[in-house]
Amino acid sequence: MERFCSIVDICRDRRNYLSDPVLYADKRIFRESGDAQLNQAIDRARLIHRVRDSSIVRLVALAASLAGTTIVATIVTRLVVPPSPSPLHQWVLLKNFLLPPLLLAVYAWMVRWLERRRAFELALNAGGALFPTGFVVGMAAISGYVLVLVMAGAAHVTRGTASGGLLSLGNEILVPWLTAVGEELIFRAVVFRVAEDMFGTAAGVMISAALFGLSHGANPGANPIALMALAIGMGSVLALAYAATRNLWFPIGLHMGWNLAEGFVYGMPNSGMEDPLQLASTTISGQSALTGGSFGPEGSVTLVILCMMISAILLWIAFSHHRWYSTTFRLNWEGSSVR
Repeated sequence: MERFCSIVDICRDRRNYLSDPVLYADKRIFRESGDAQLNQAIDRARLIHRVRDSSIVRLVALAASLAGTTIVATIVTRLVVPPSPSPLHQWVLLKNFLLPPLLLAVYAWMVRWLERRRAFELALNAGGALFPTGFVVGMAAISGYVLVLVMAGAAHVTRGTASGGLLSLGNEILVPWLTAVGEELIFRAVVFRVAEDMFGTAAGVMISAALFGLSHGANPGANPIALMALAIGMGSVLALAYAATRNLWFPIGLHMGWNLAEGFVYGMPNSGMEDPLQLASTTISGQSALTGGSFGPEGSVTLVILCMMISAILLWIAFSHHRWYSTTFRLNWEGSSVR
């Protein structure tokens, strides 16, 4: 009887019995008690657990929370900040500065609620070194692309139009920062993780890379070849960057360094988007399949080859650190996201 009362007390604390599936896994002692109300509460708790552990529910809930946060922030900004050319329009930089940490906080809270764990993939103790490392890798990838084209006589680099003051410079830094955090949370922290839990690491890389490429389909200059190159090249590198480190700060740094180098440093189209402020202006000539055309370097075979070299290194790191998980199929999460 003493044991029974102790368990009942714990079960009446909703926070405890919802967070510990072992507590109500064996209901024999409660069935014998004839307490129908308590049995119903336990059944409801088990149903909630099954729903929260569903991979589809996790995917939809995490993605919806991030998308909803972004939409609300955008609407509030448009209501509060006057449109350009008003001098007060510069306050839009505040959204670009505050939204990334807000998205990270929302993701961490959702992981805590859905998966009943801390978001270890956002750990700053390792991220403090991985973020700048990724940033350098991203800058180096684009610099390598420019160097190859210059040596081949297909690119010419001249001085850019880097004038606009501190606000313009701040915008050049904050936009890649916002883009990197938002896209890495969606495609790596959500899509890749859930797909990996369901089908294994290889499928997680392919699915997240494909959706990453397709998400840029409405950009200027986009075409099937450019989107395929974006998915195979940059999409695979970013997915493998997460798989190799199991820390989101590495692909965030890589993504930010990549975008900053592409638009601001070298003045090339970033997935079809032109950067208003450029340290250098890179004029590229040749076949669009080799140069990316108006879509930019991501749509080129040249950069895809460079990305495959980077991917090979990241793949070796993932295998050597036992962070590559075999193909499987399951619809419910069983804690595999905690690597």
